[in-house]
Amino acid sequence: MVTAIALWIAIVLIWATRSQFDVVPTGLDTTLNPPQPVSVRVECSRILSWSARPDTPLPTLKPQPAGAKQLSYRRSPCVRWHNQGRILLVLDALFAFLVGALAFVVLKRRAKQDELGESM
Repeated sequence: MVTAIALWIAIVLIWATRSQFDVVPTGLDTTLNPPQPVSVRVECSRILSWSARPDTPLPTLKPQPAGAKQLSYRRSPCVRWHNQGRILLVLDALFAFLVGALAFVVLKRRAKQDELGESM
């Protein structure tokens, strides 16, 4: 059981230390025939990073013809992913702590019962 918890913590920490990507909708590209909704892939920071995105500029969006609505980011890139990742990391840490504490209590009670059984 302890090995499984340690493995789970290692997997979560490896995941939290890797950069991820967010695909952000940018609107309807009217240069395509027929016009289609488009998205942009944005590189995000690691979950353990202070900010959700690196300081690099966002990818430039394709200009649209005159009179057409210009493409724009429909939401802040990486913020949702970063916040959800941090929540998941905290929940995983709490889960690992609770399971570890439960295992400690169970093992301590078993040791105490074995000690009492030997003394009789």
